[in-house]
Amino acid sequence: MIVYVITTFVLGVLLFFVPALMIERLDIDKRIRIADFYFGLATRFYERMMFLQRKHGSLTIYPSEFDGQLQSEYIKLGKKSKGHFEDVYGCIGYWNQKPVLFADERTNCLFNPPLADIGTHFKDMVQNEKYRHVFDATSEIPVTAYCLHVAIDNTPGLVNLKDWVALVSGSASPFLCEMTDEFVRLSQQKYHSNKSIEAMIALTFFGIGFGAVGGLLYLTKSQYTQQIQEIVPLVIGGIL
Repeated sequence: MIVYVITTFVLGVLLFFVPALMIERLDIDKRIRIADFYFGLATRFYERMMFLQRKHGSLTIYPSEFDGQLQSEYIKLGKKSKGHFEDVYGCIGYWNQKPVLFADERTNCLFNPPLADIGTHFKDMVQNEKYRHVFDATSEIPVTAYCLHVAIDNTPGLVNLKDWVALVSGSASPFLCEMTDEFVRLSQQKYHSNKSIEAMIALTFFGIGFGAVGGLLYLTKSQYTQQIQEIVPLVIGGIL
């Protein structure tokens, strides 16, 4: 019995690690099939999956859901925190008929690897000033030309997903909806903290109103009735 358990364990370890160690020696088609196999095992229980680029640099897979009210995708980070992402550029892709999404924790919209690749080239162009070229720099009147186009070749390569933010001039936090709801709740917390206090406030205003009406009725039967009838309209007119 022990021999069977050990044999099964060793075969399982070899099944998972040997292809990963030999993948550099295989051609591209076999690499893709092996990668698809491992990716399928890792995401077989996801209906909608989102690759989230975290602020500290890691890449994490989260199950996502669609919010019909806000018309956006959202994921749960912890027990209470939710992040909402809008698909502005139509970047939702599919793998094995399952929606696959990419998002960055610093923005509130979805993107895809081609956009991240464009962001890498755009970032390099701006930082190294490749958008500007000076003609006849040695002459007395040099001519400076500017190019706003980004040239991207068709060579396959790895993509830095963090460079996606180079294309976004500004964006709200994906946790803005959650923070707004929390701030509204905190602003109203003192008004609903104690039911007895709410009842006392209601009774107090009722008593003040009842006393004011009773006082007016009493004064109307006294000697000051004529003066009140002359003063009250003047006061109301002055207020208006």
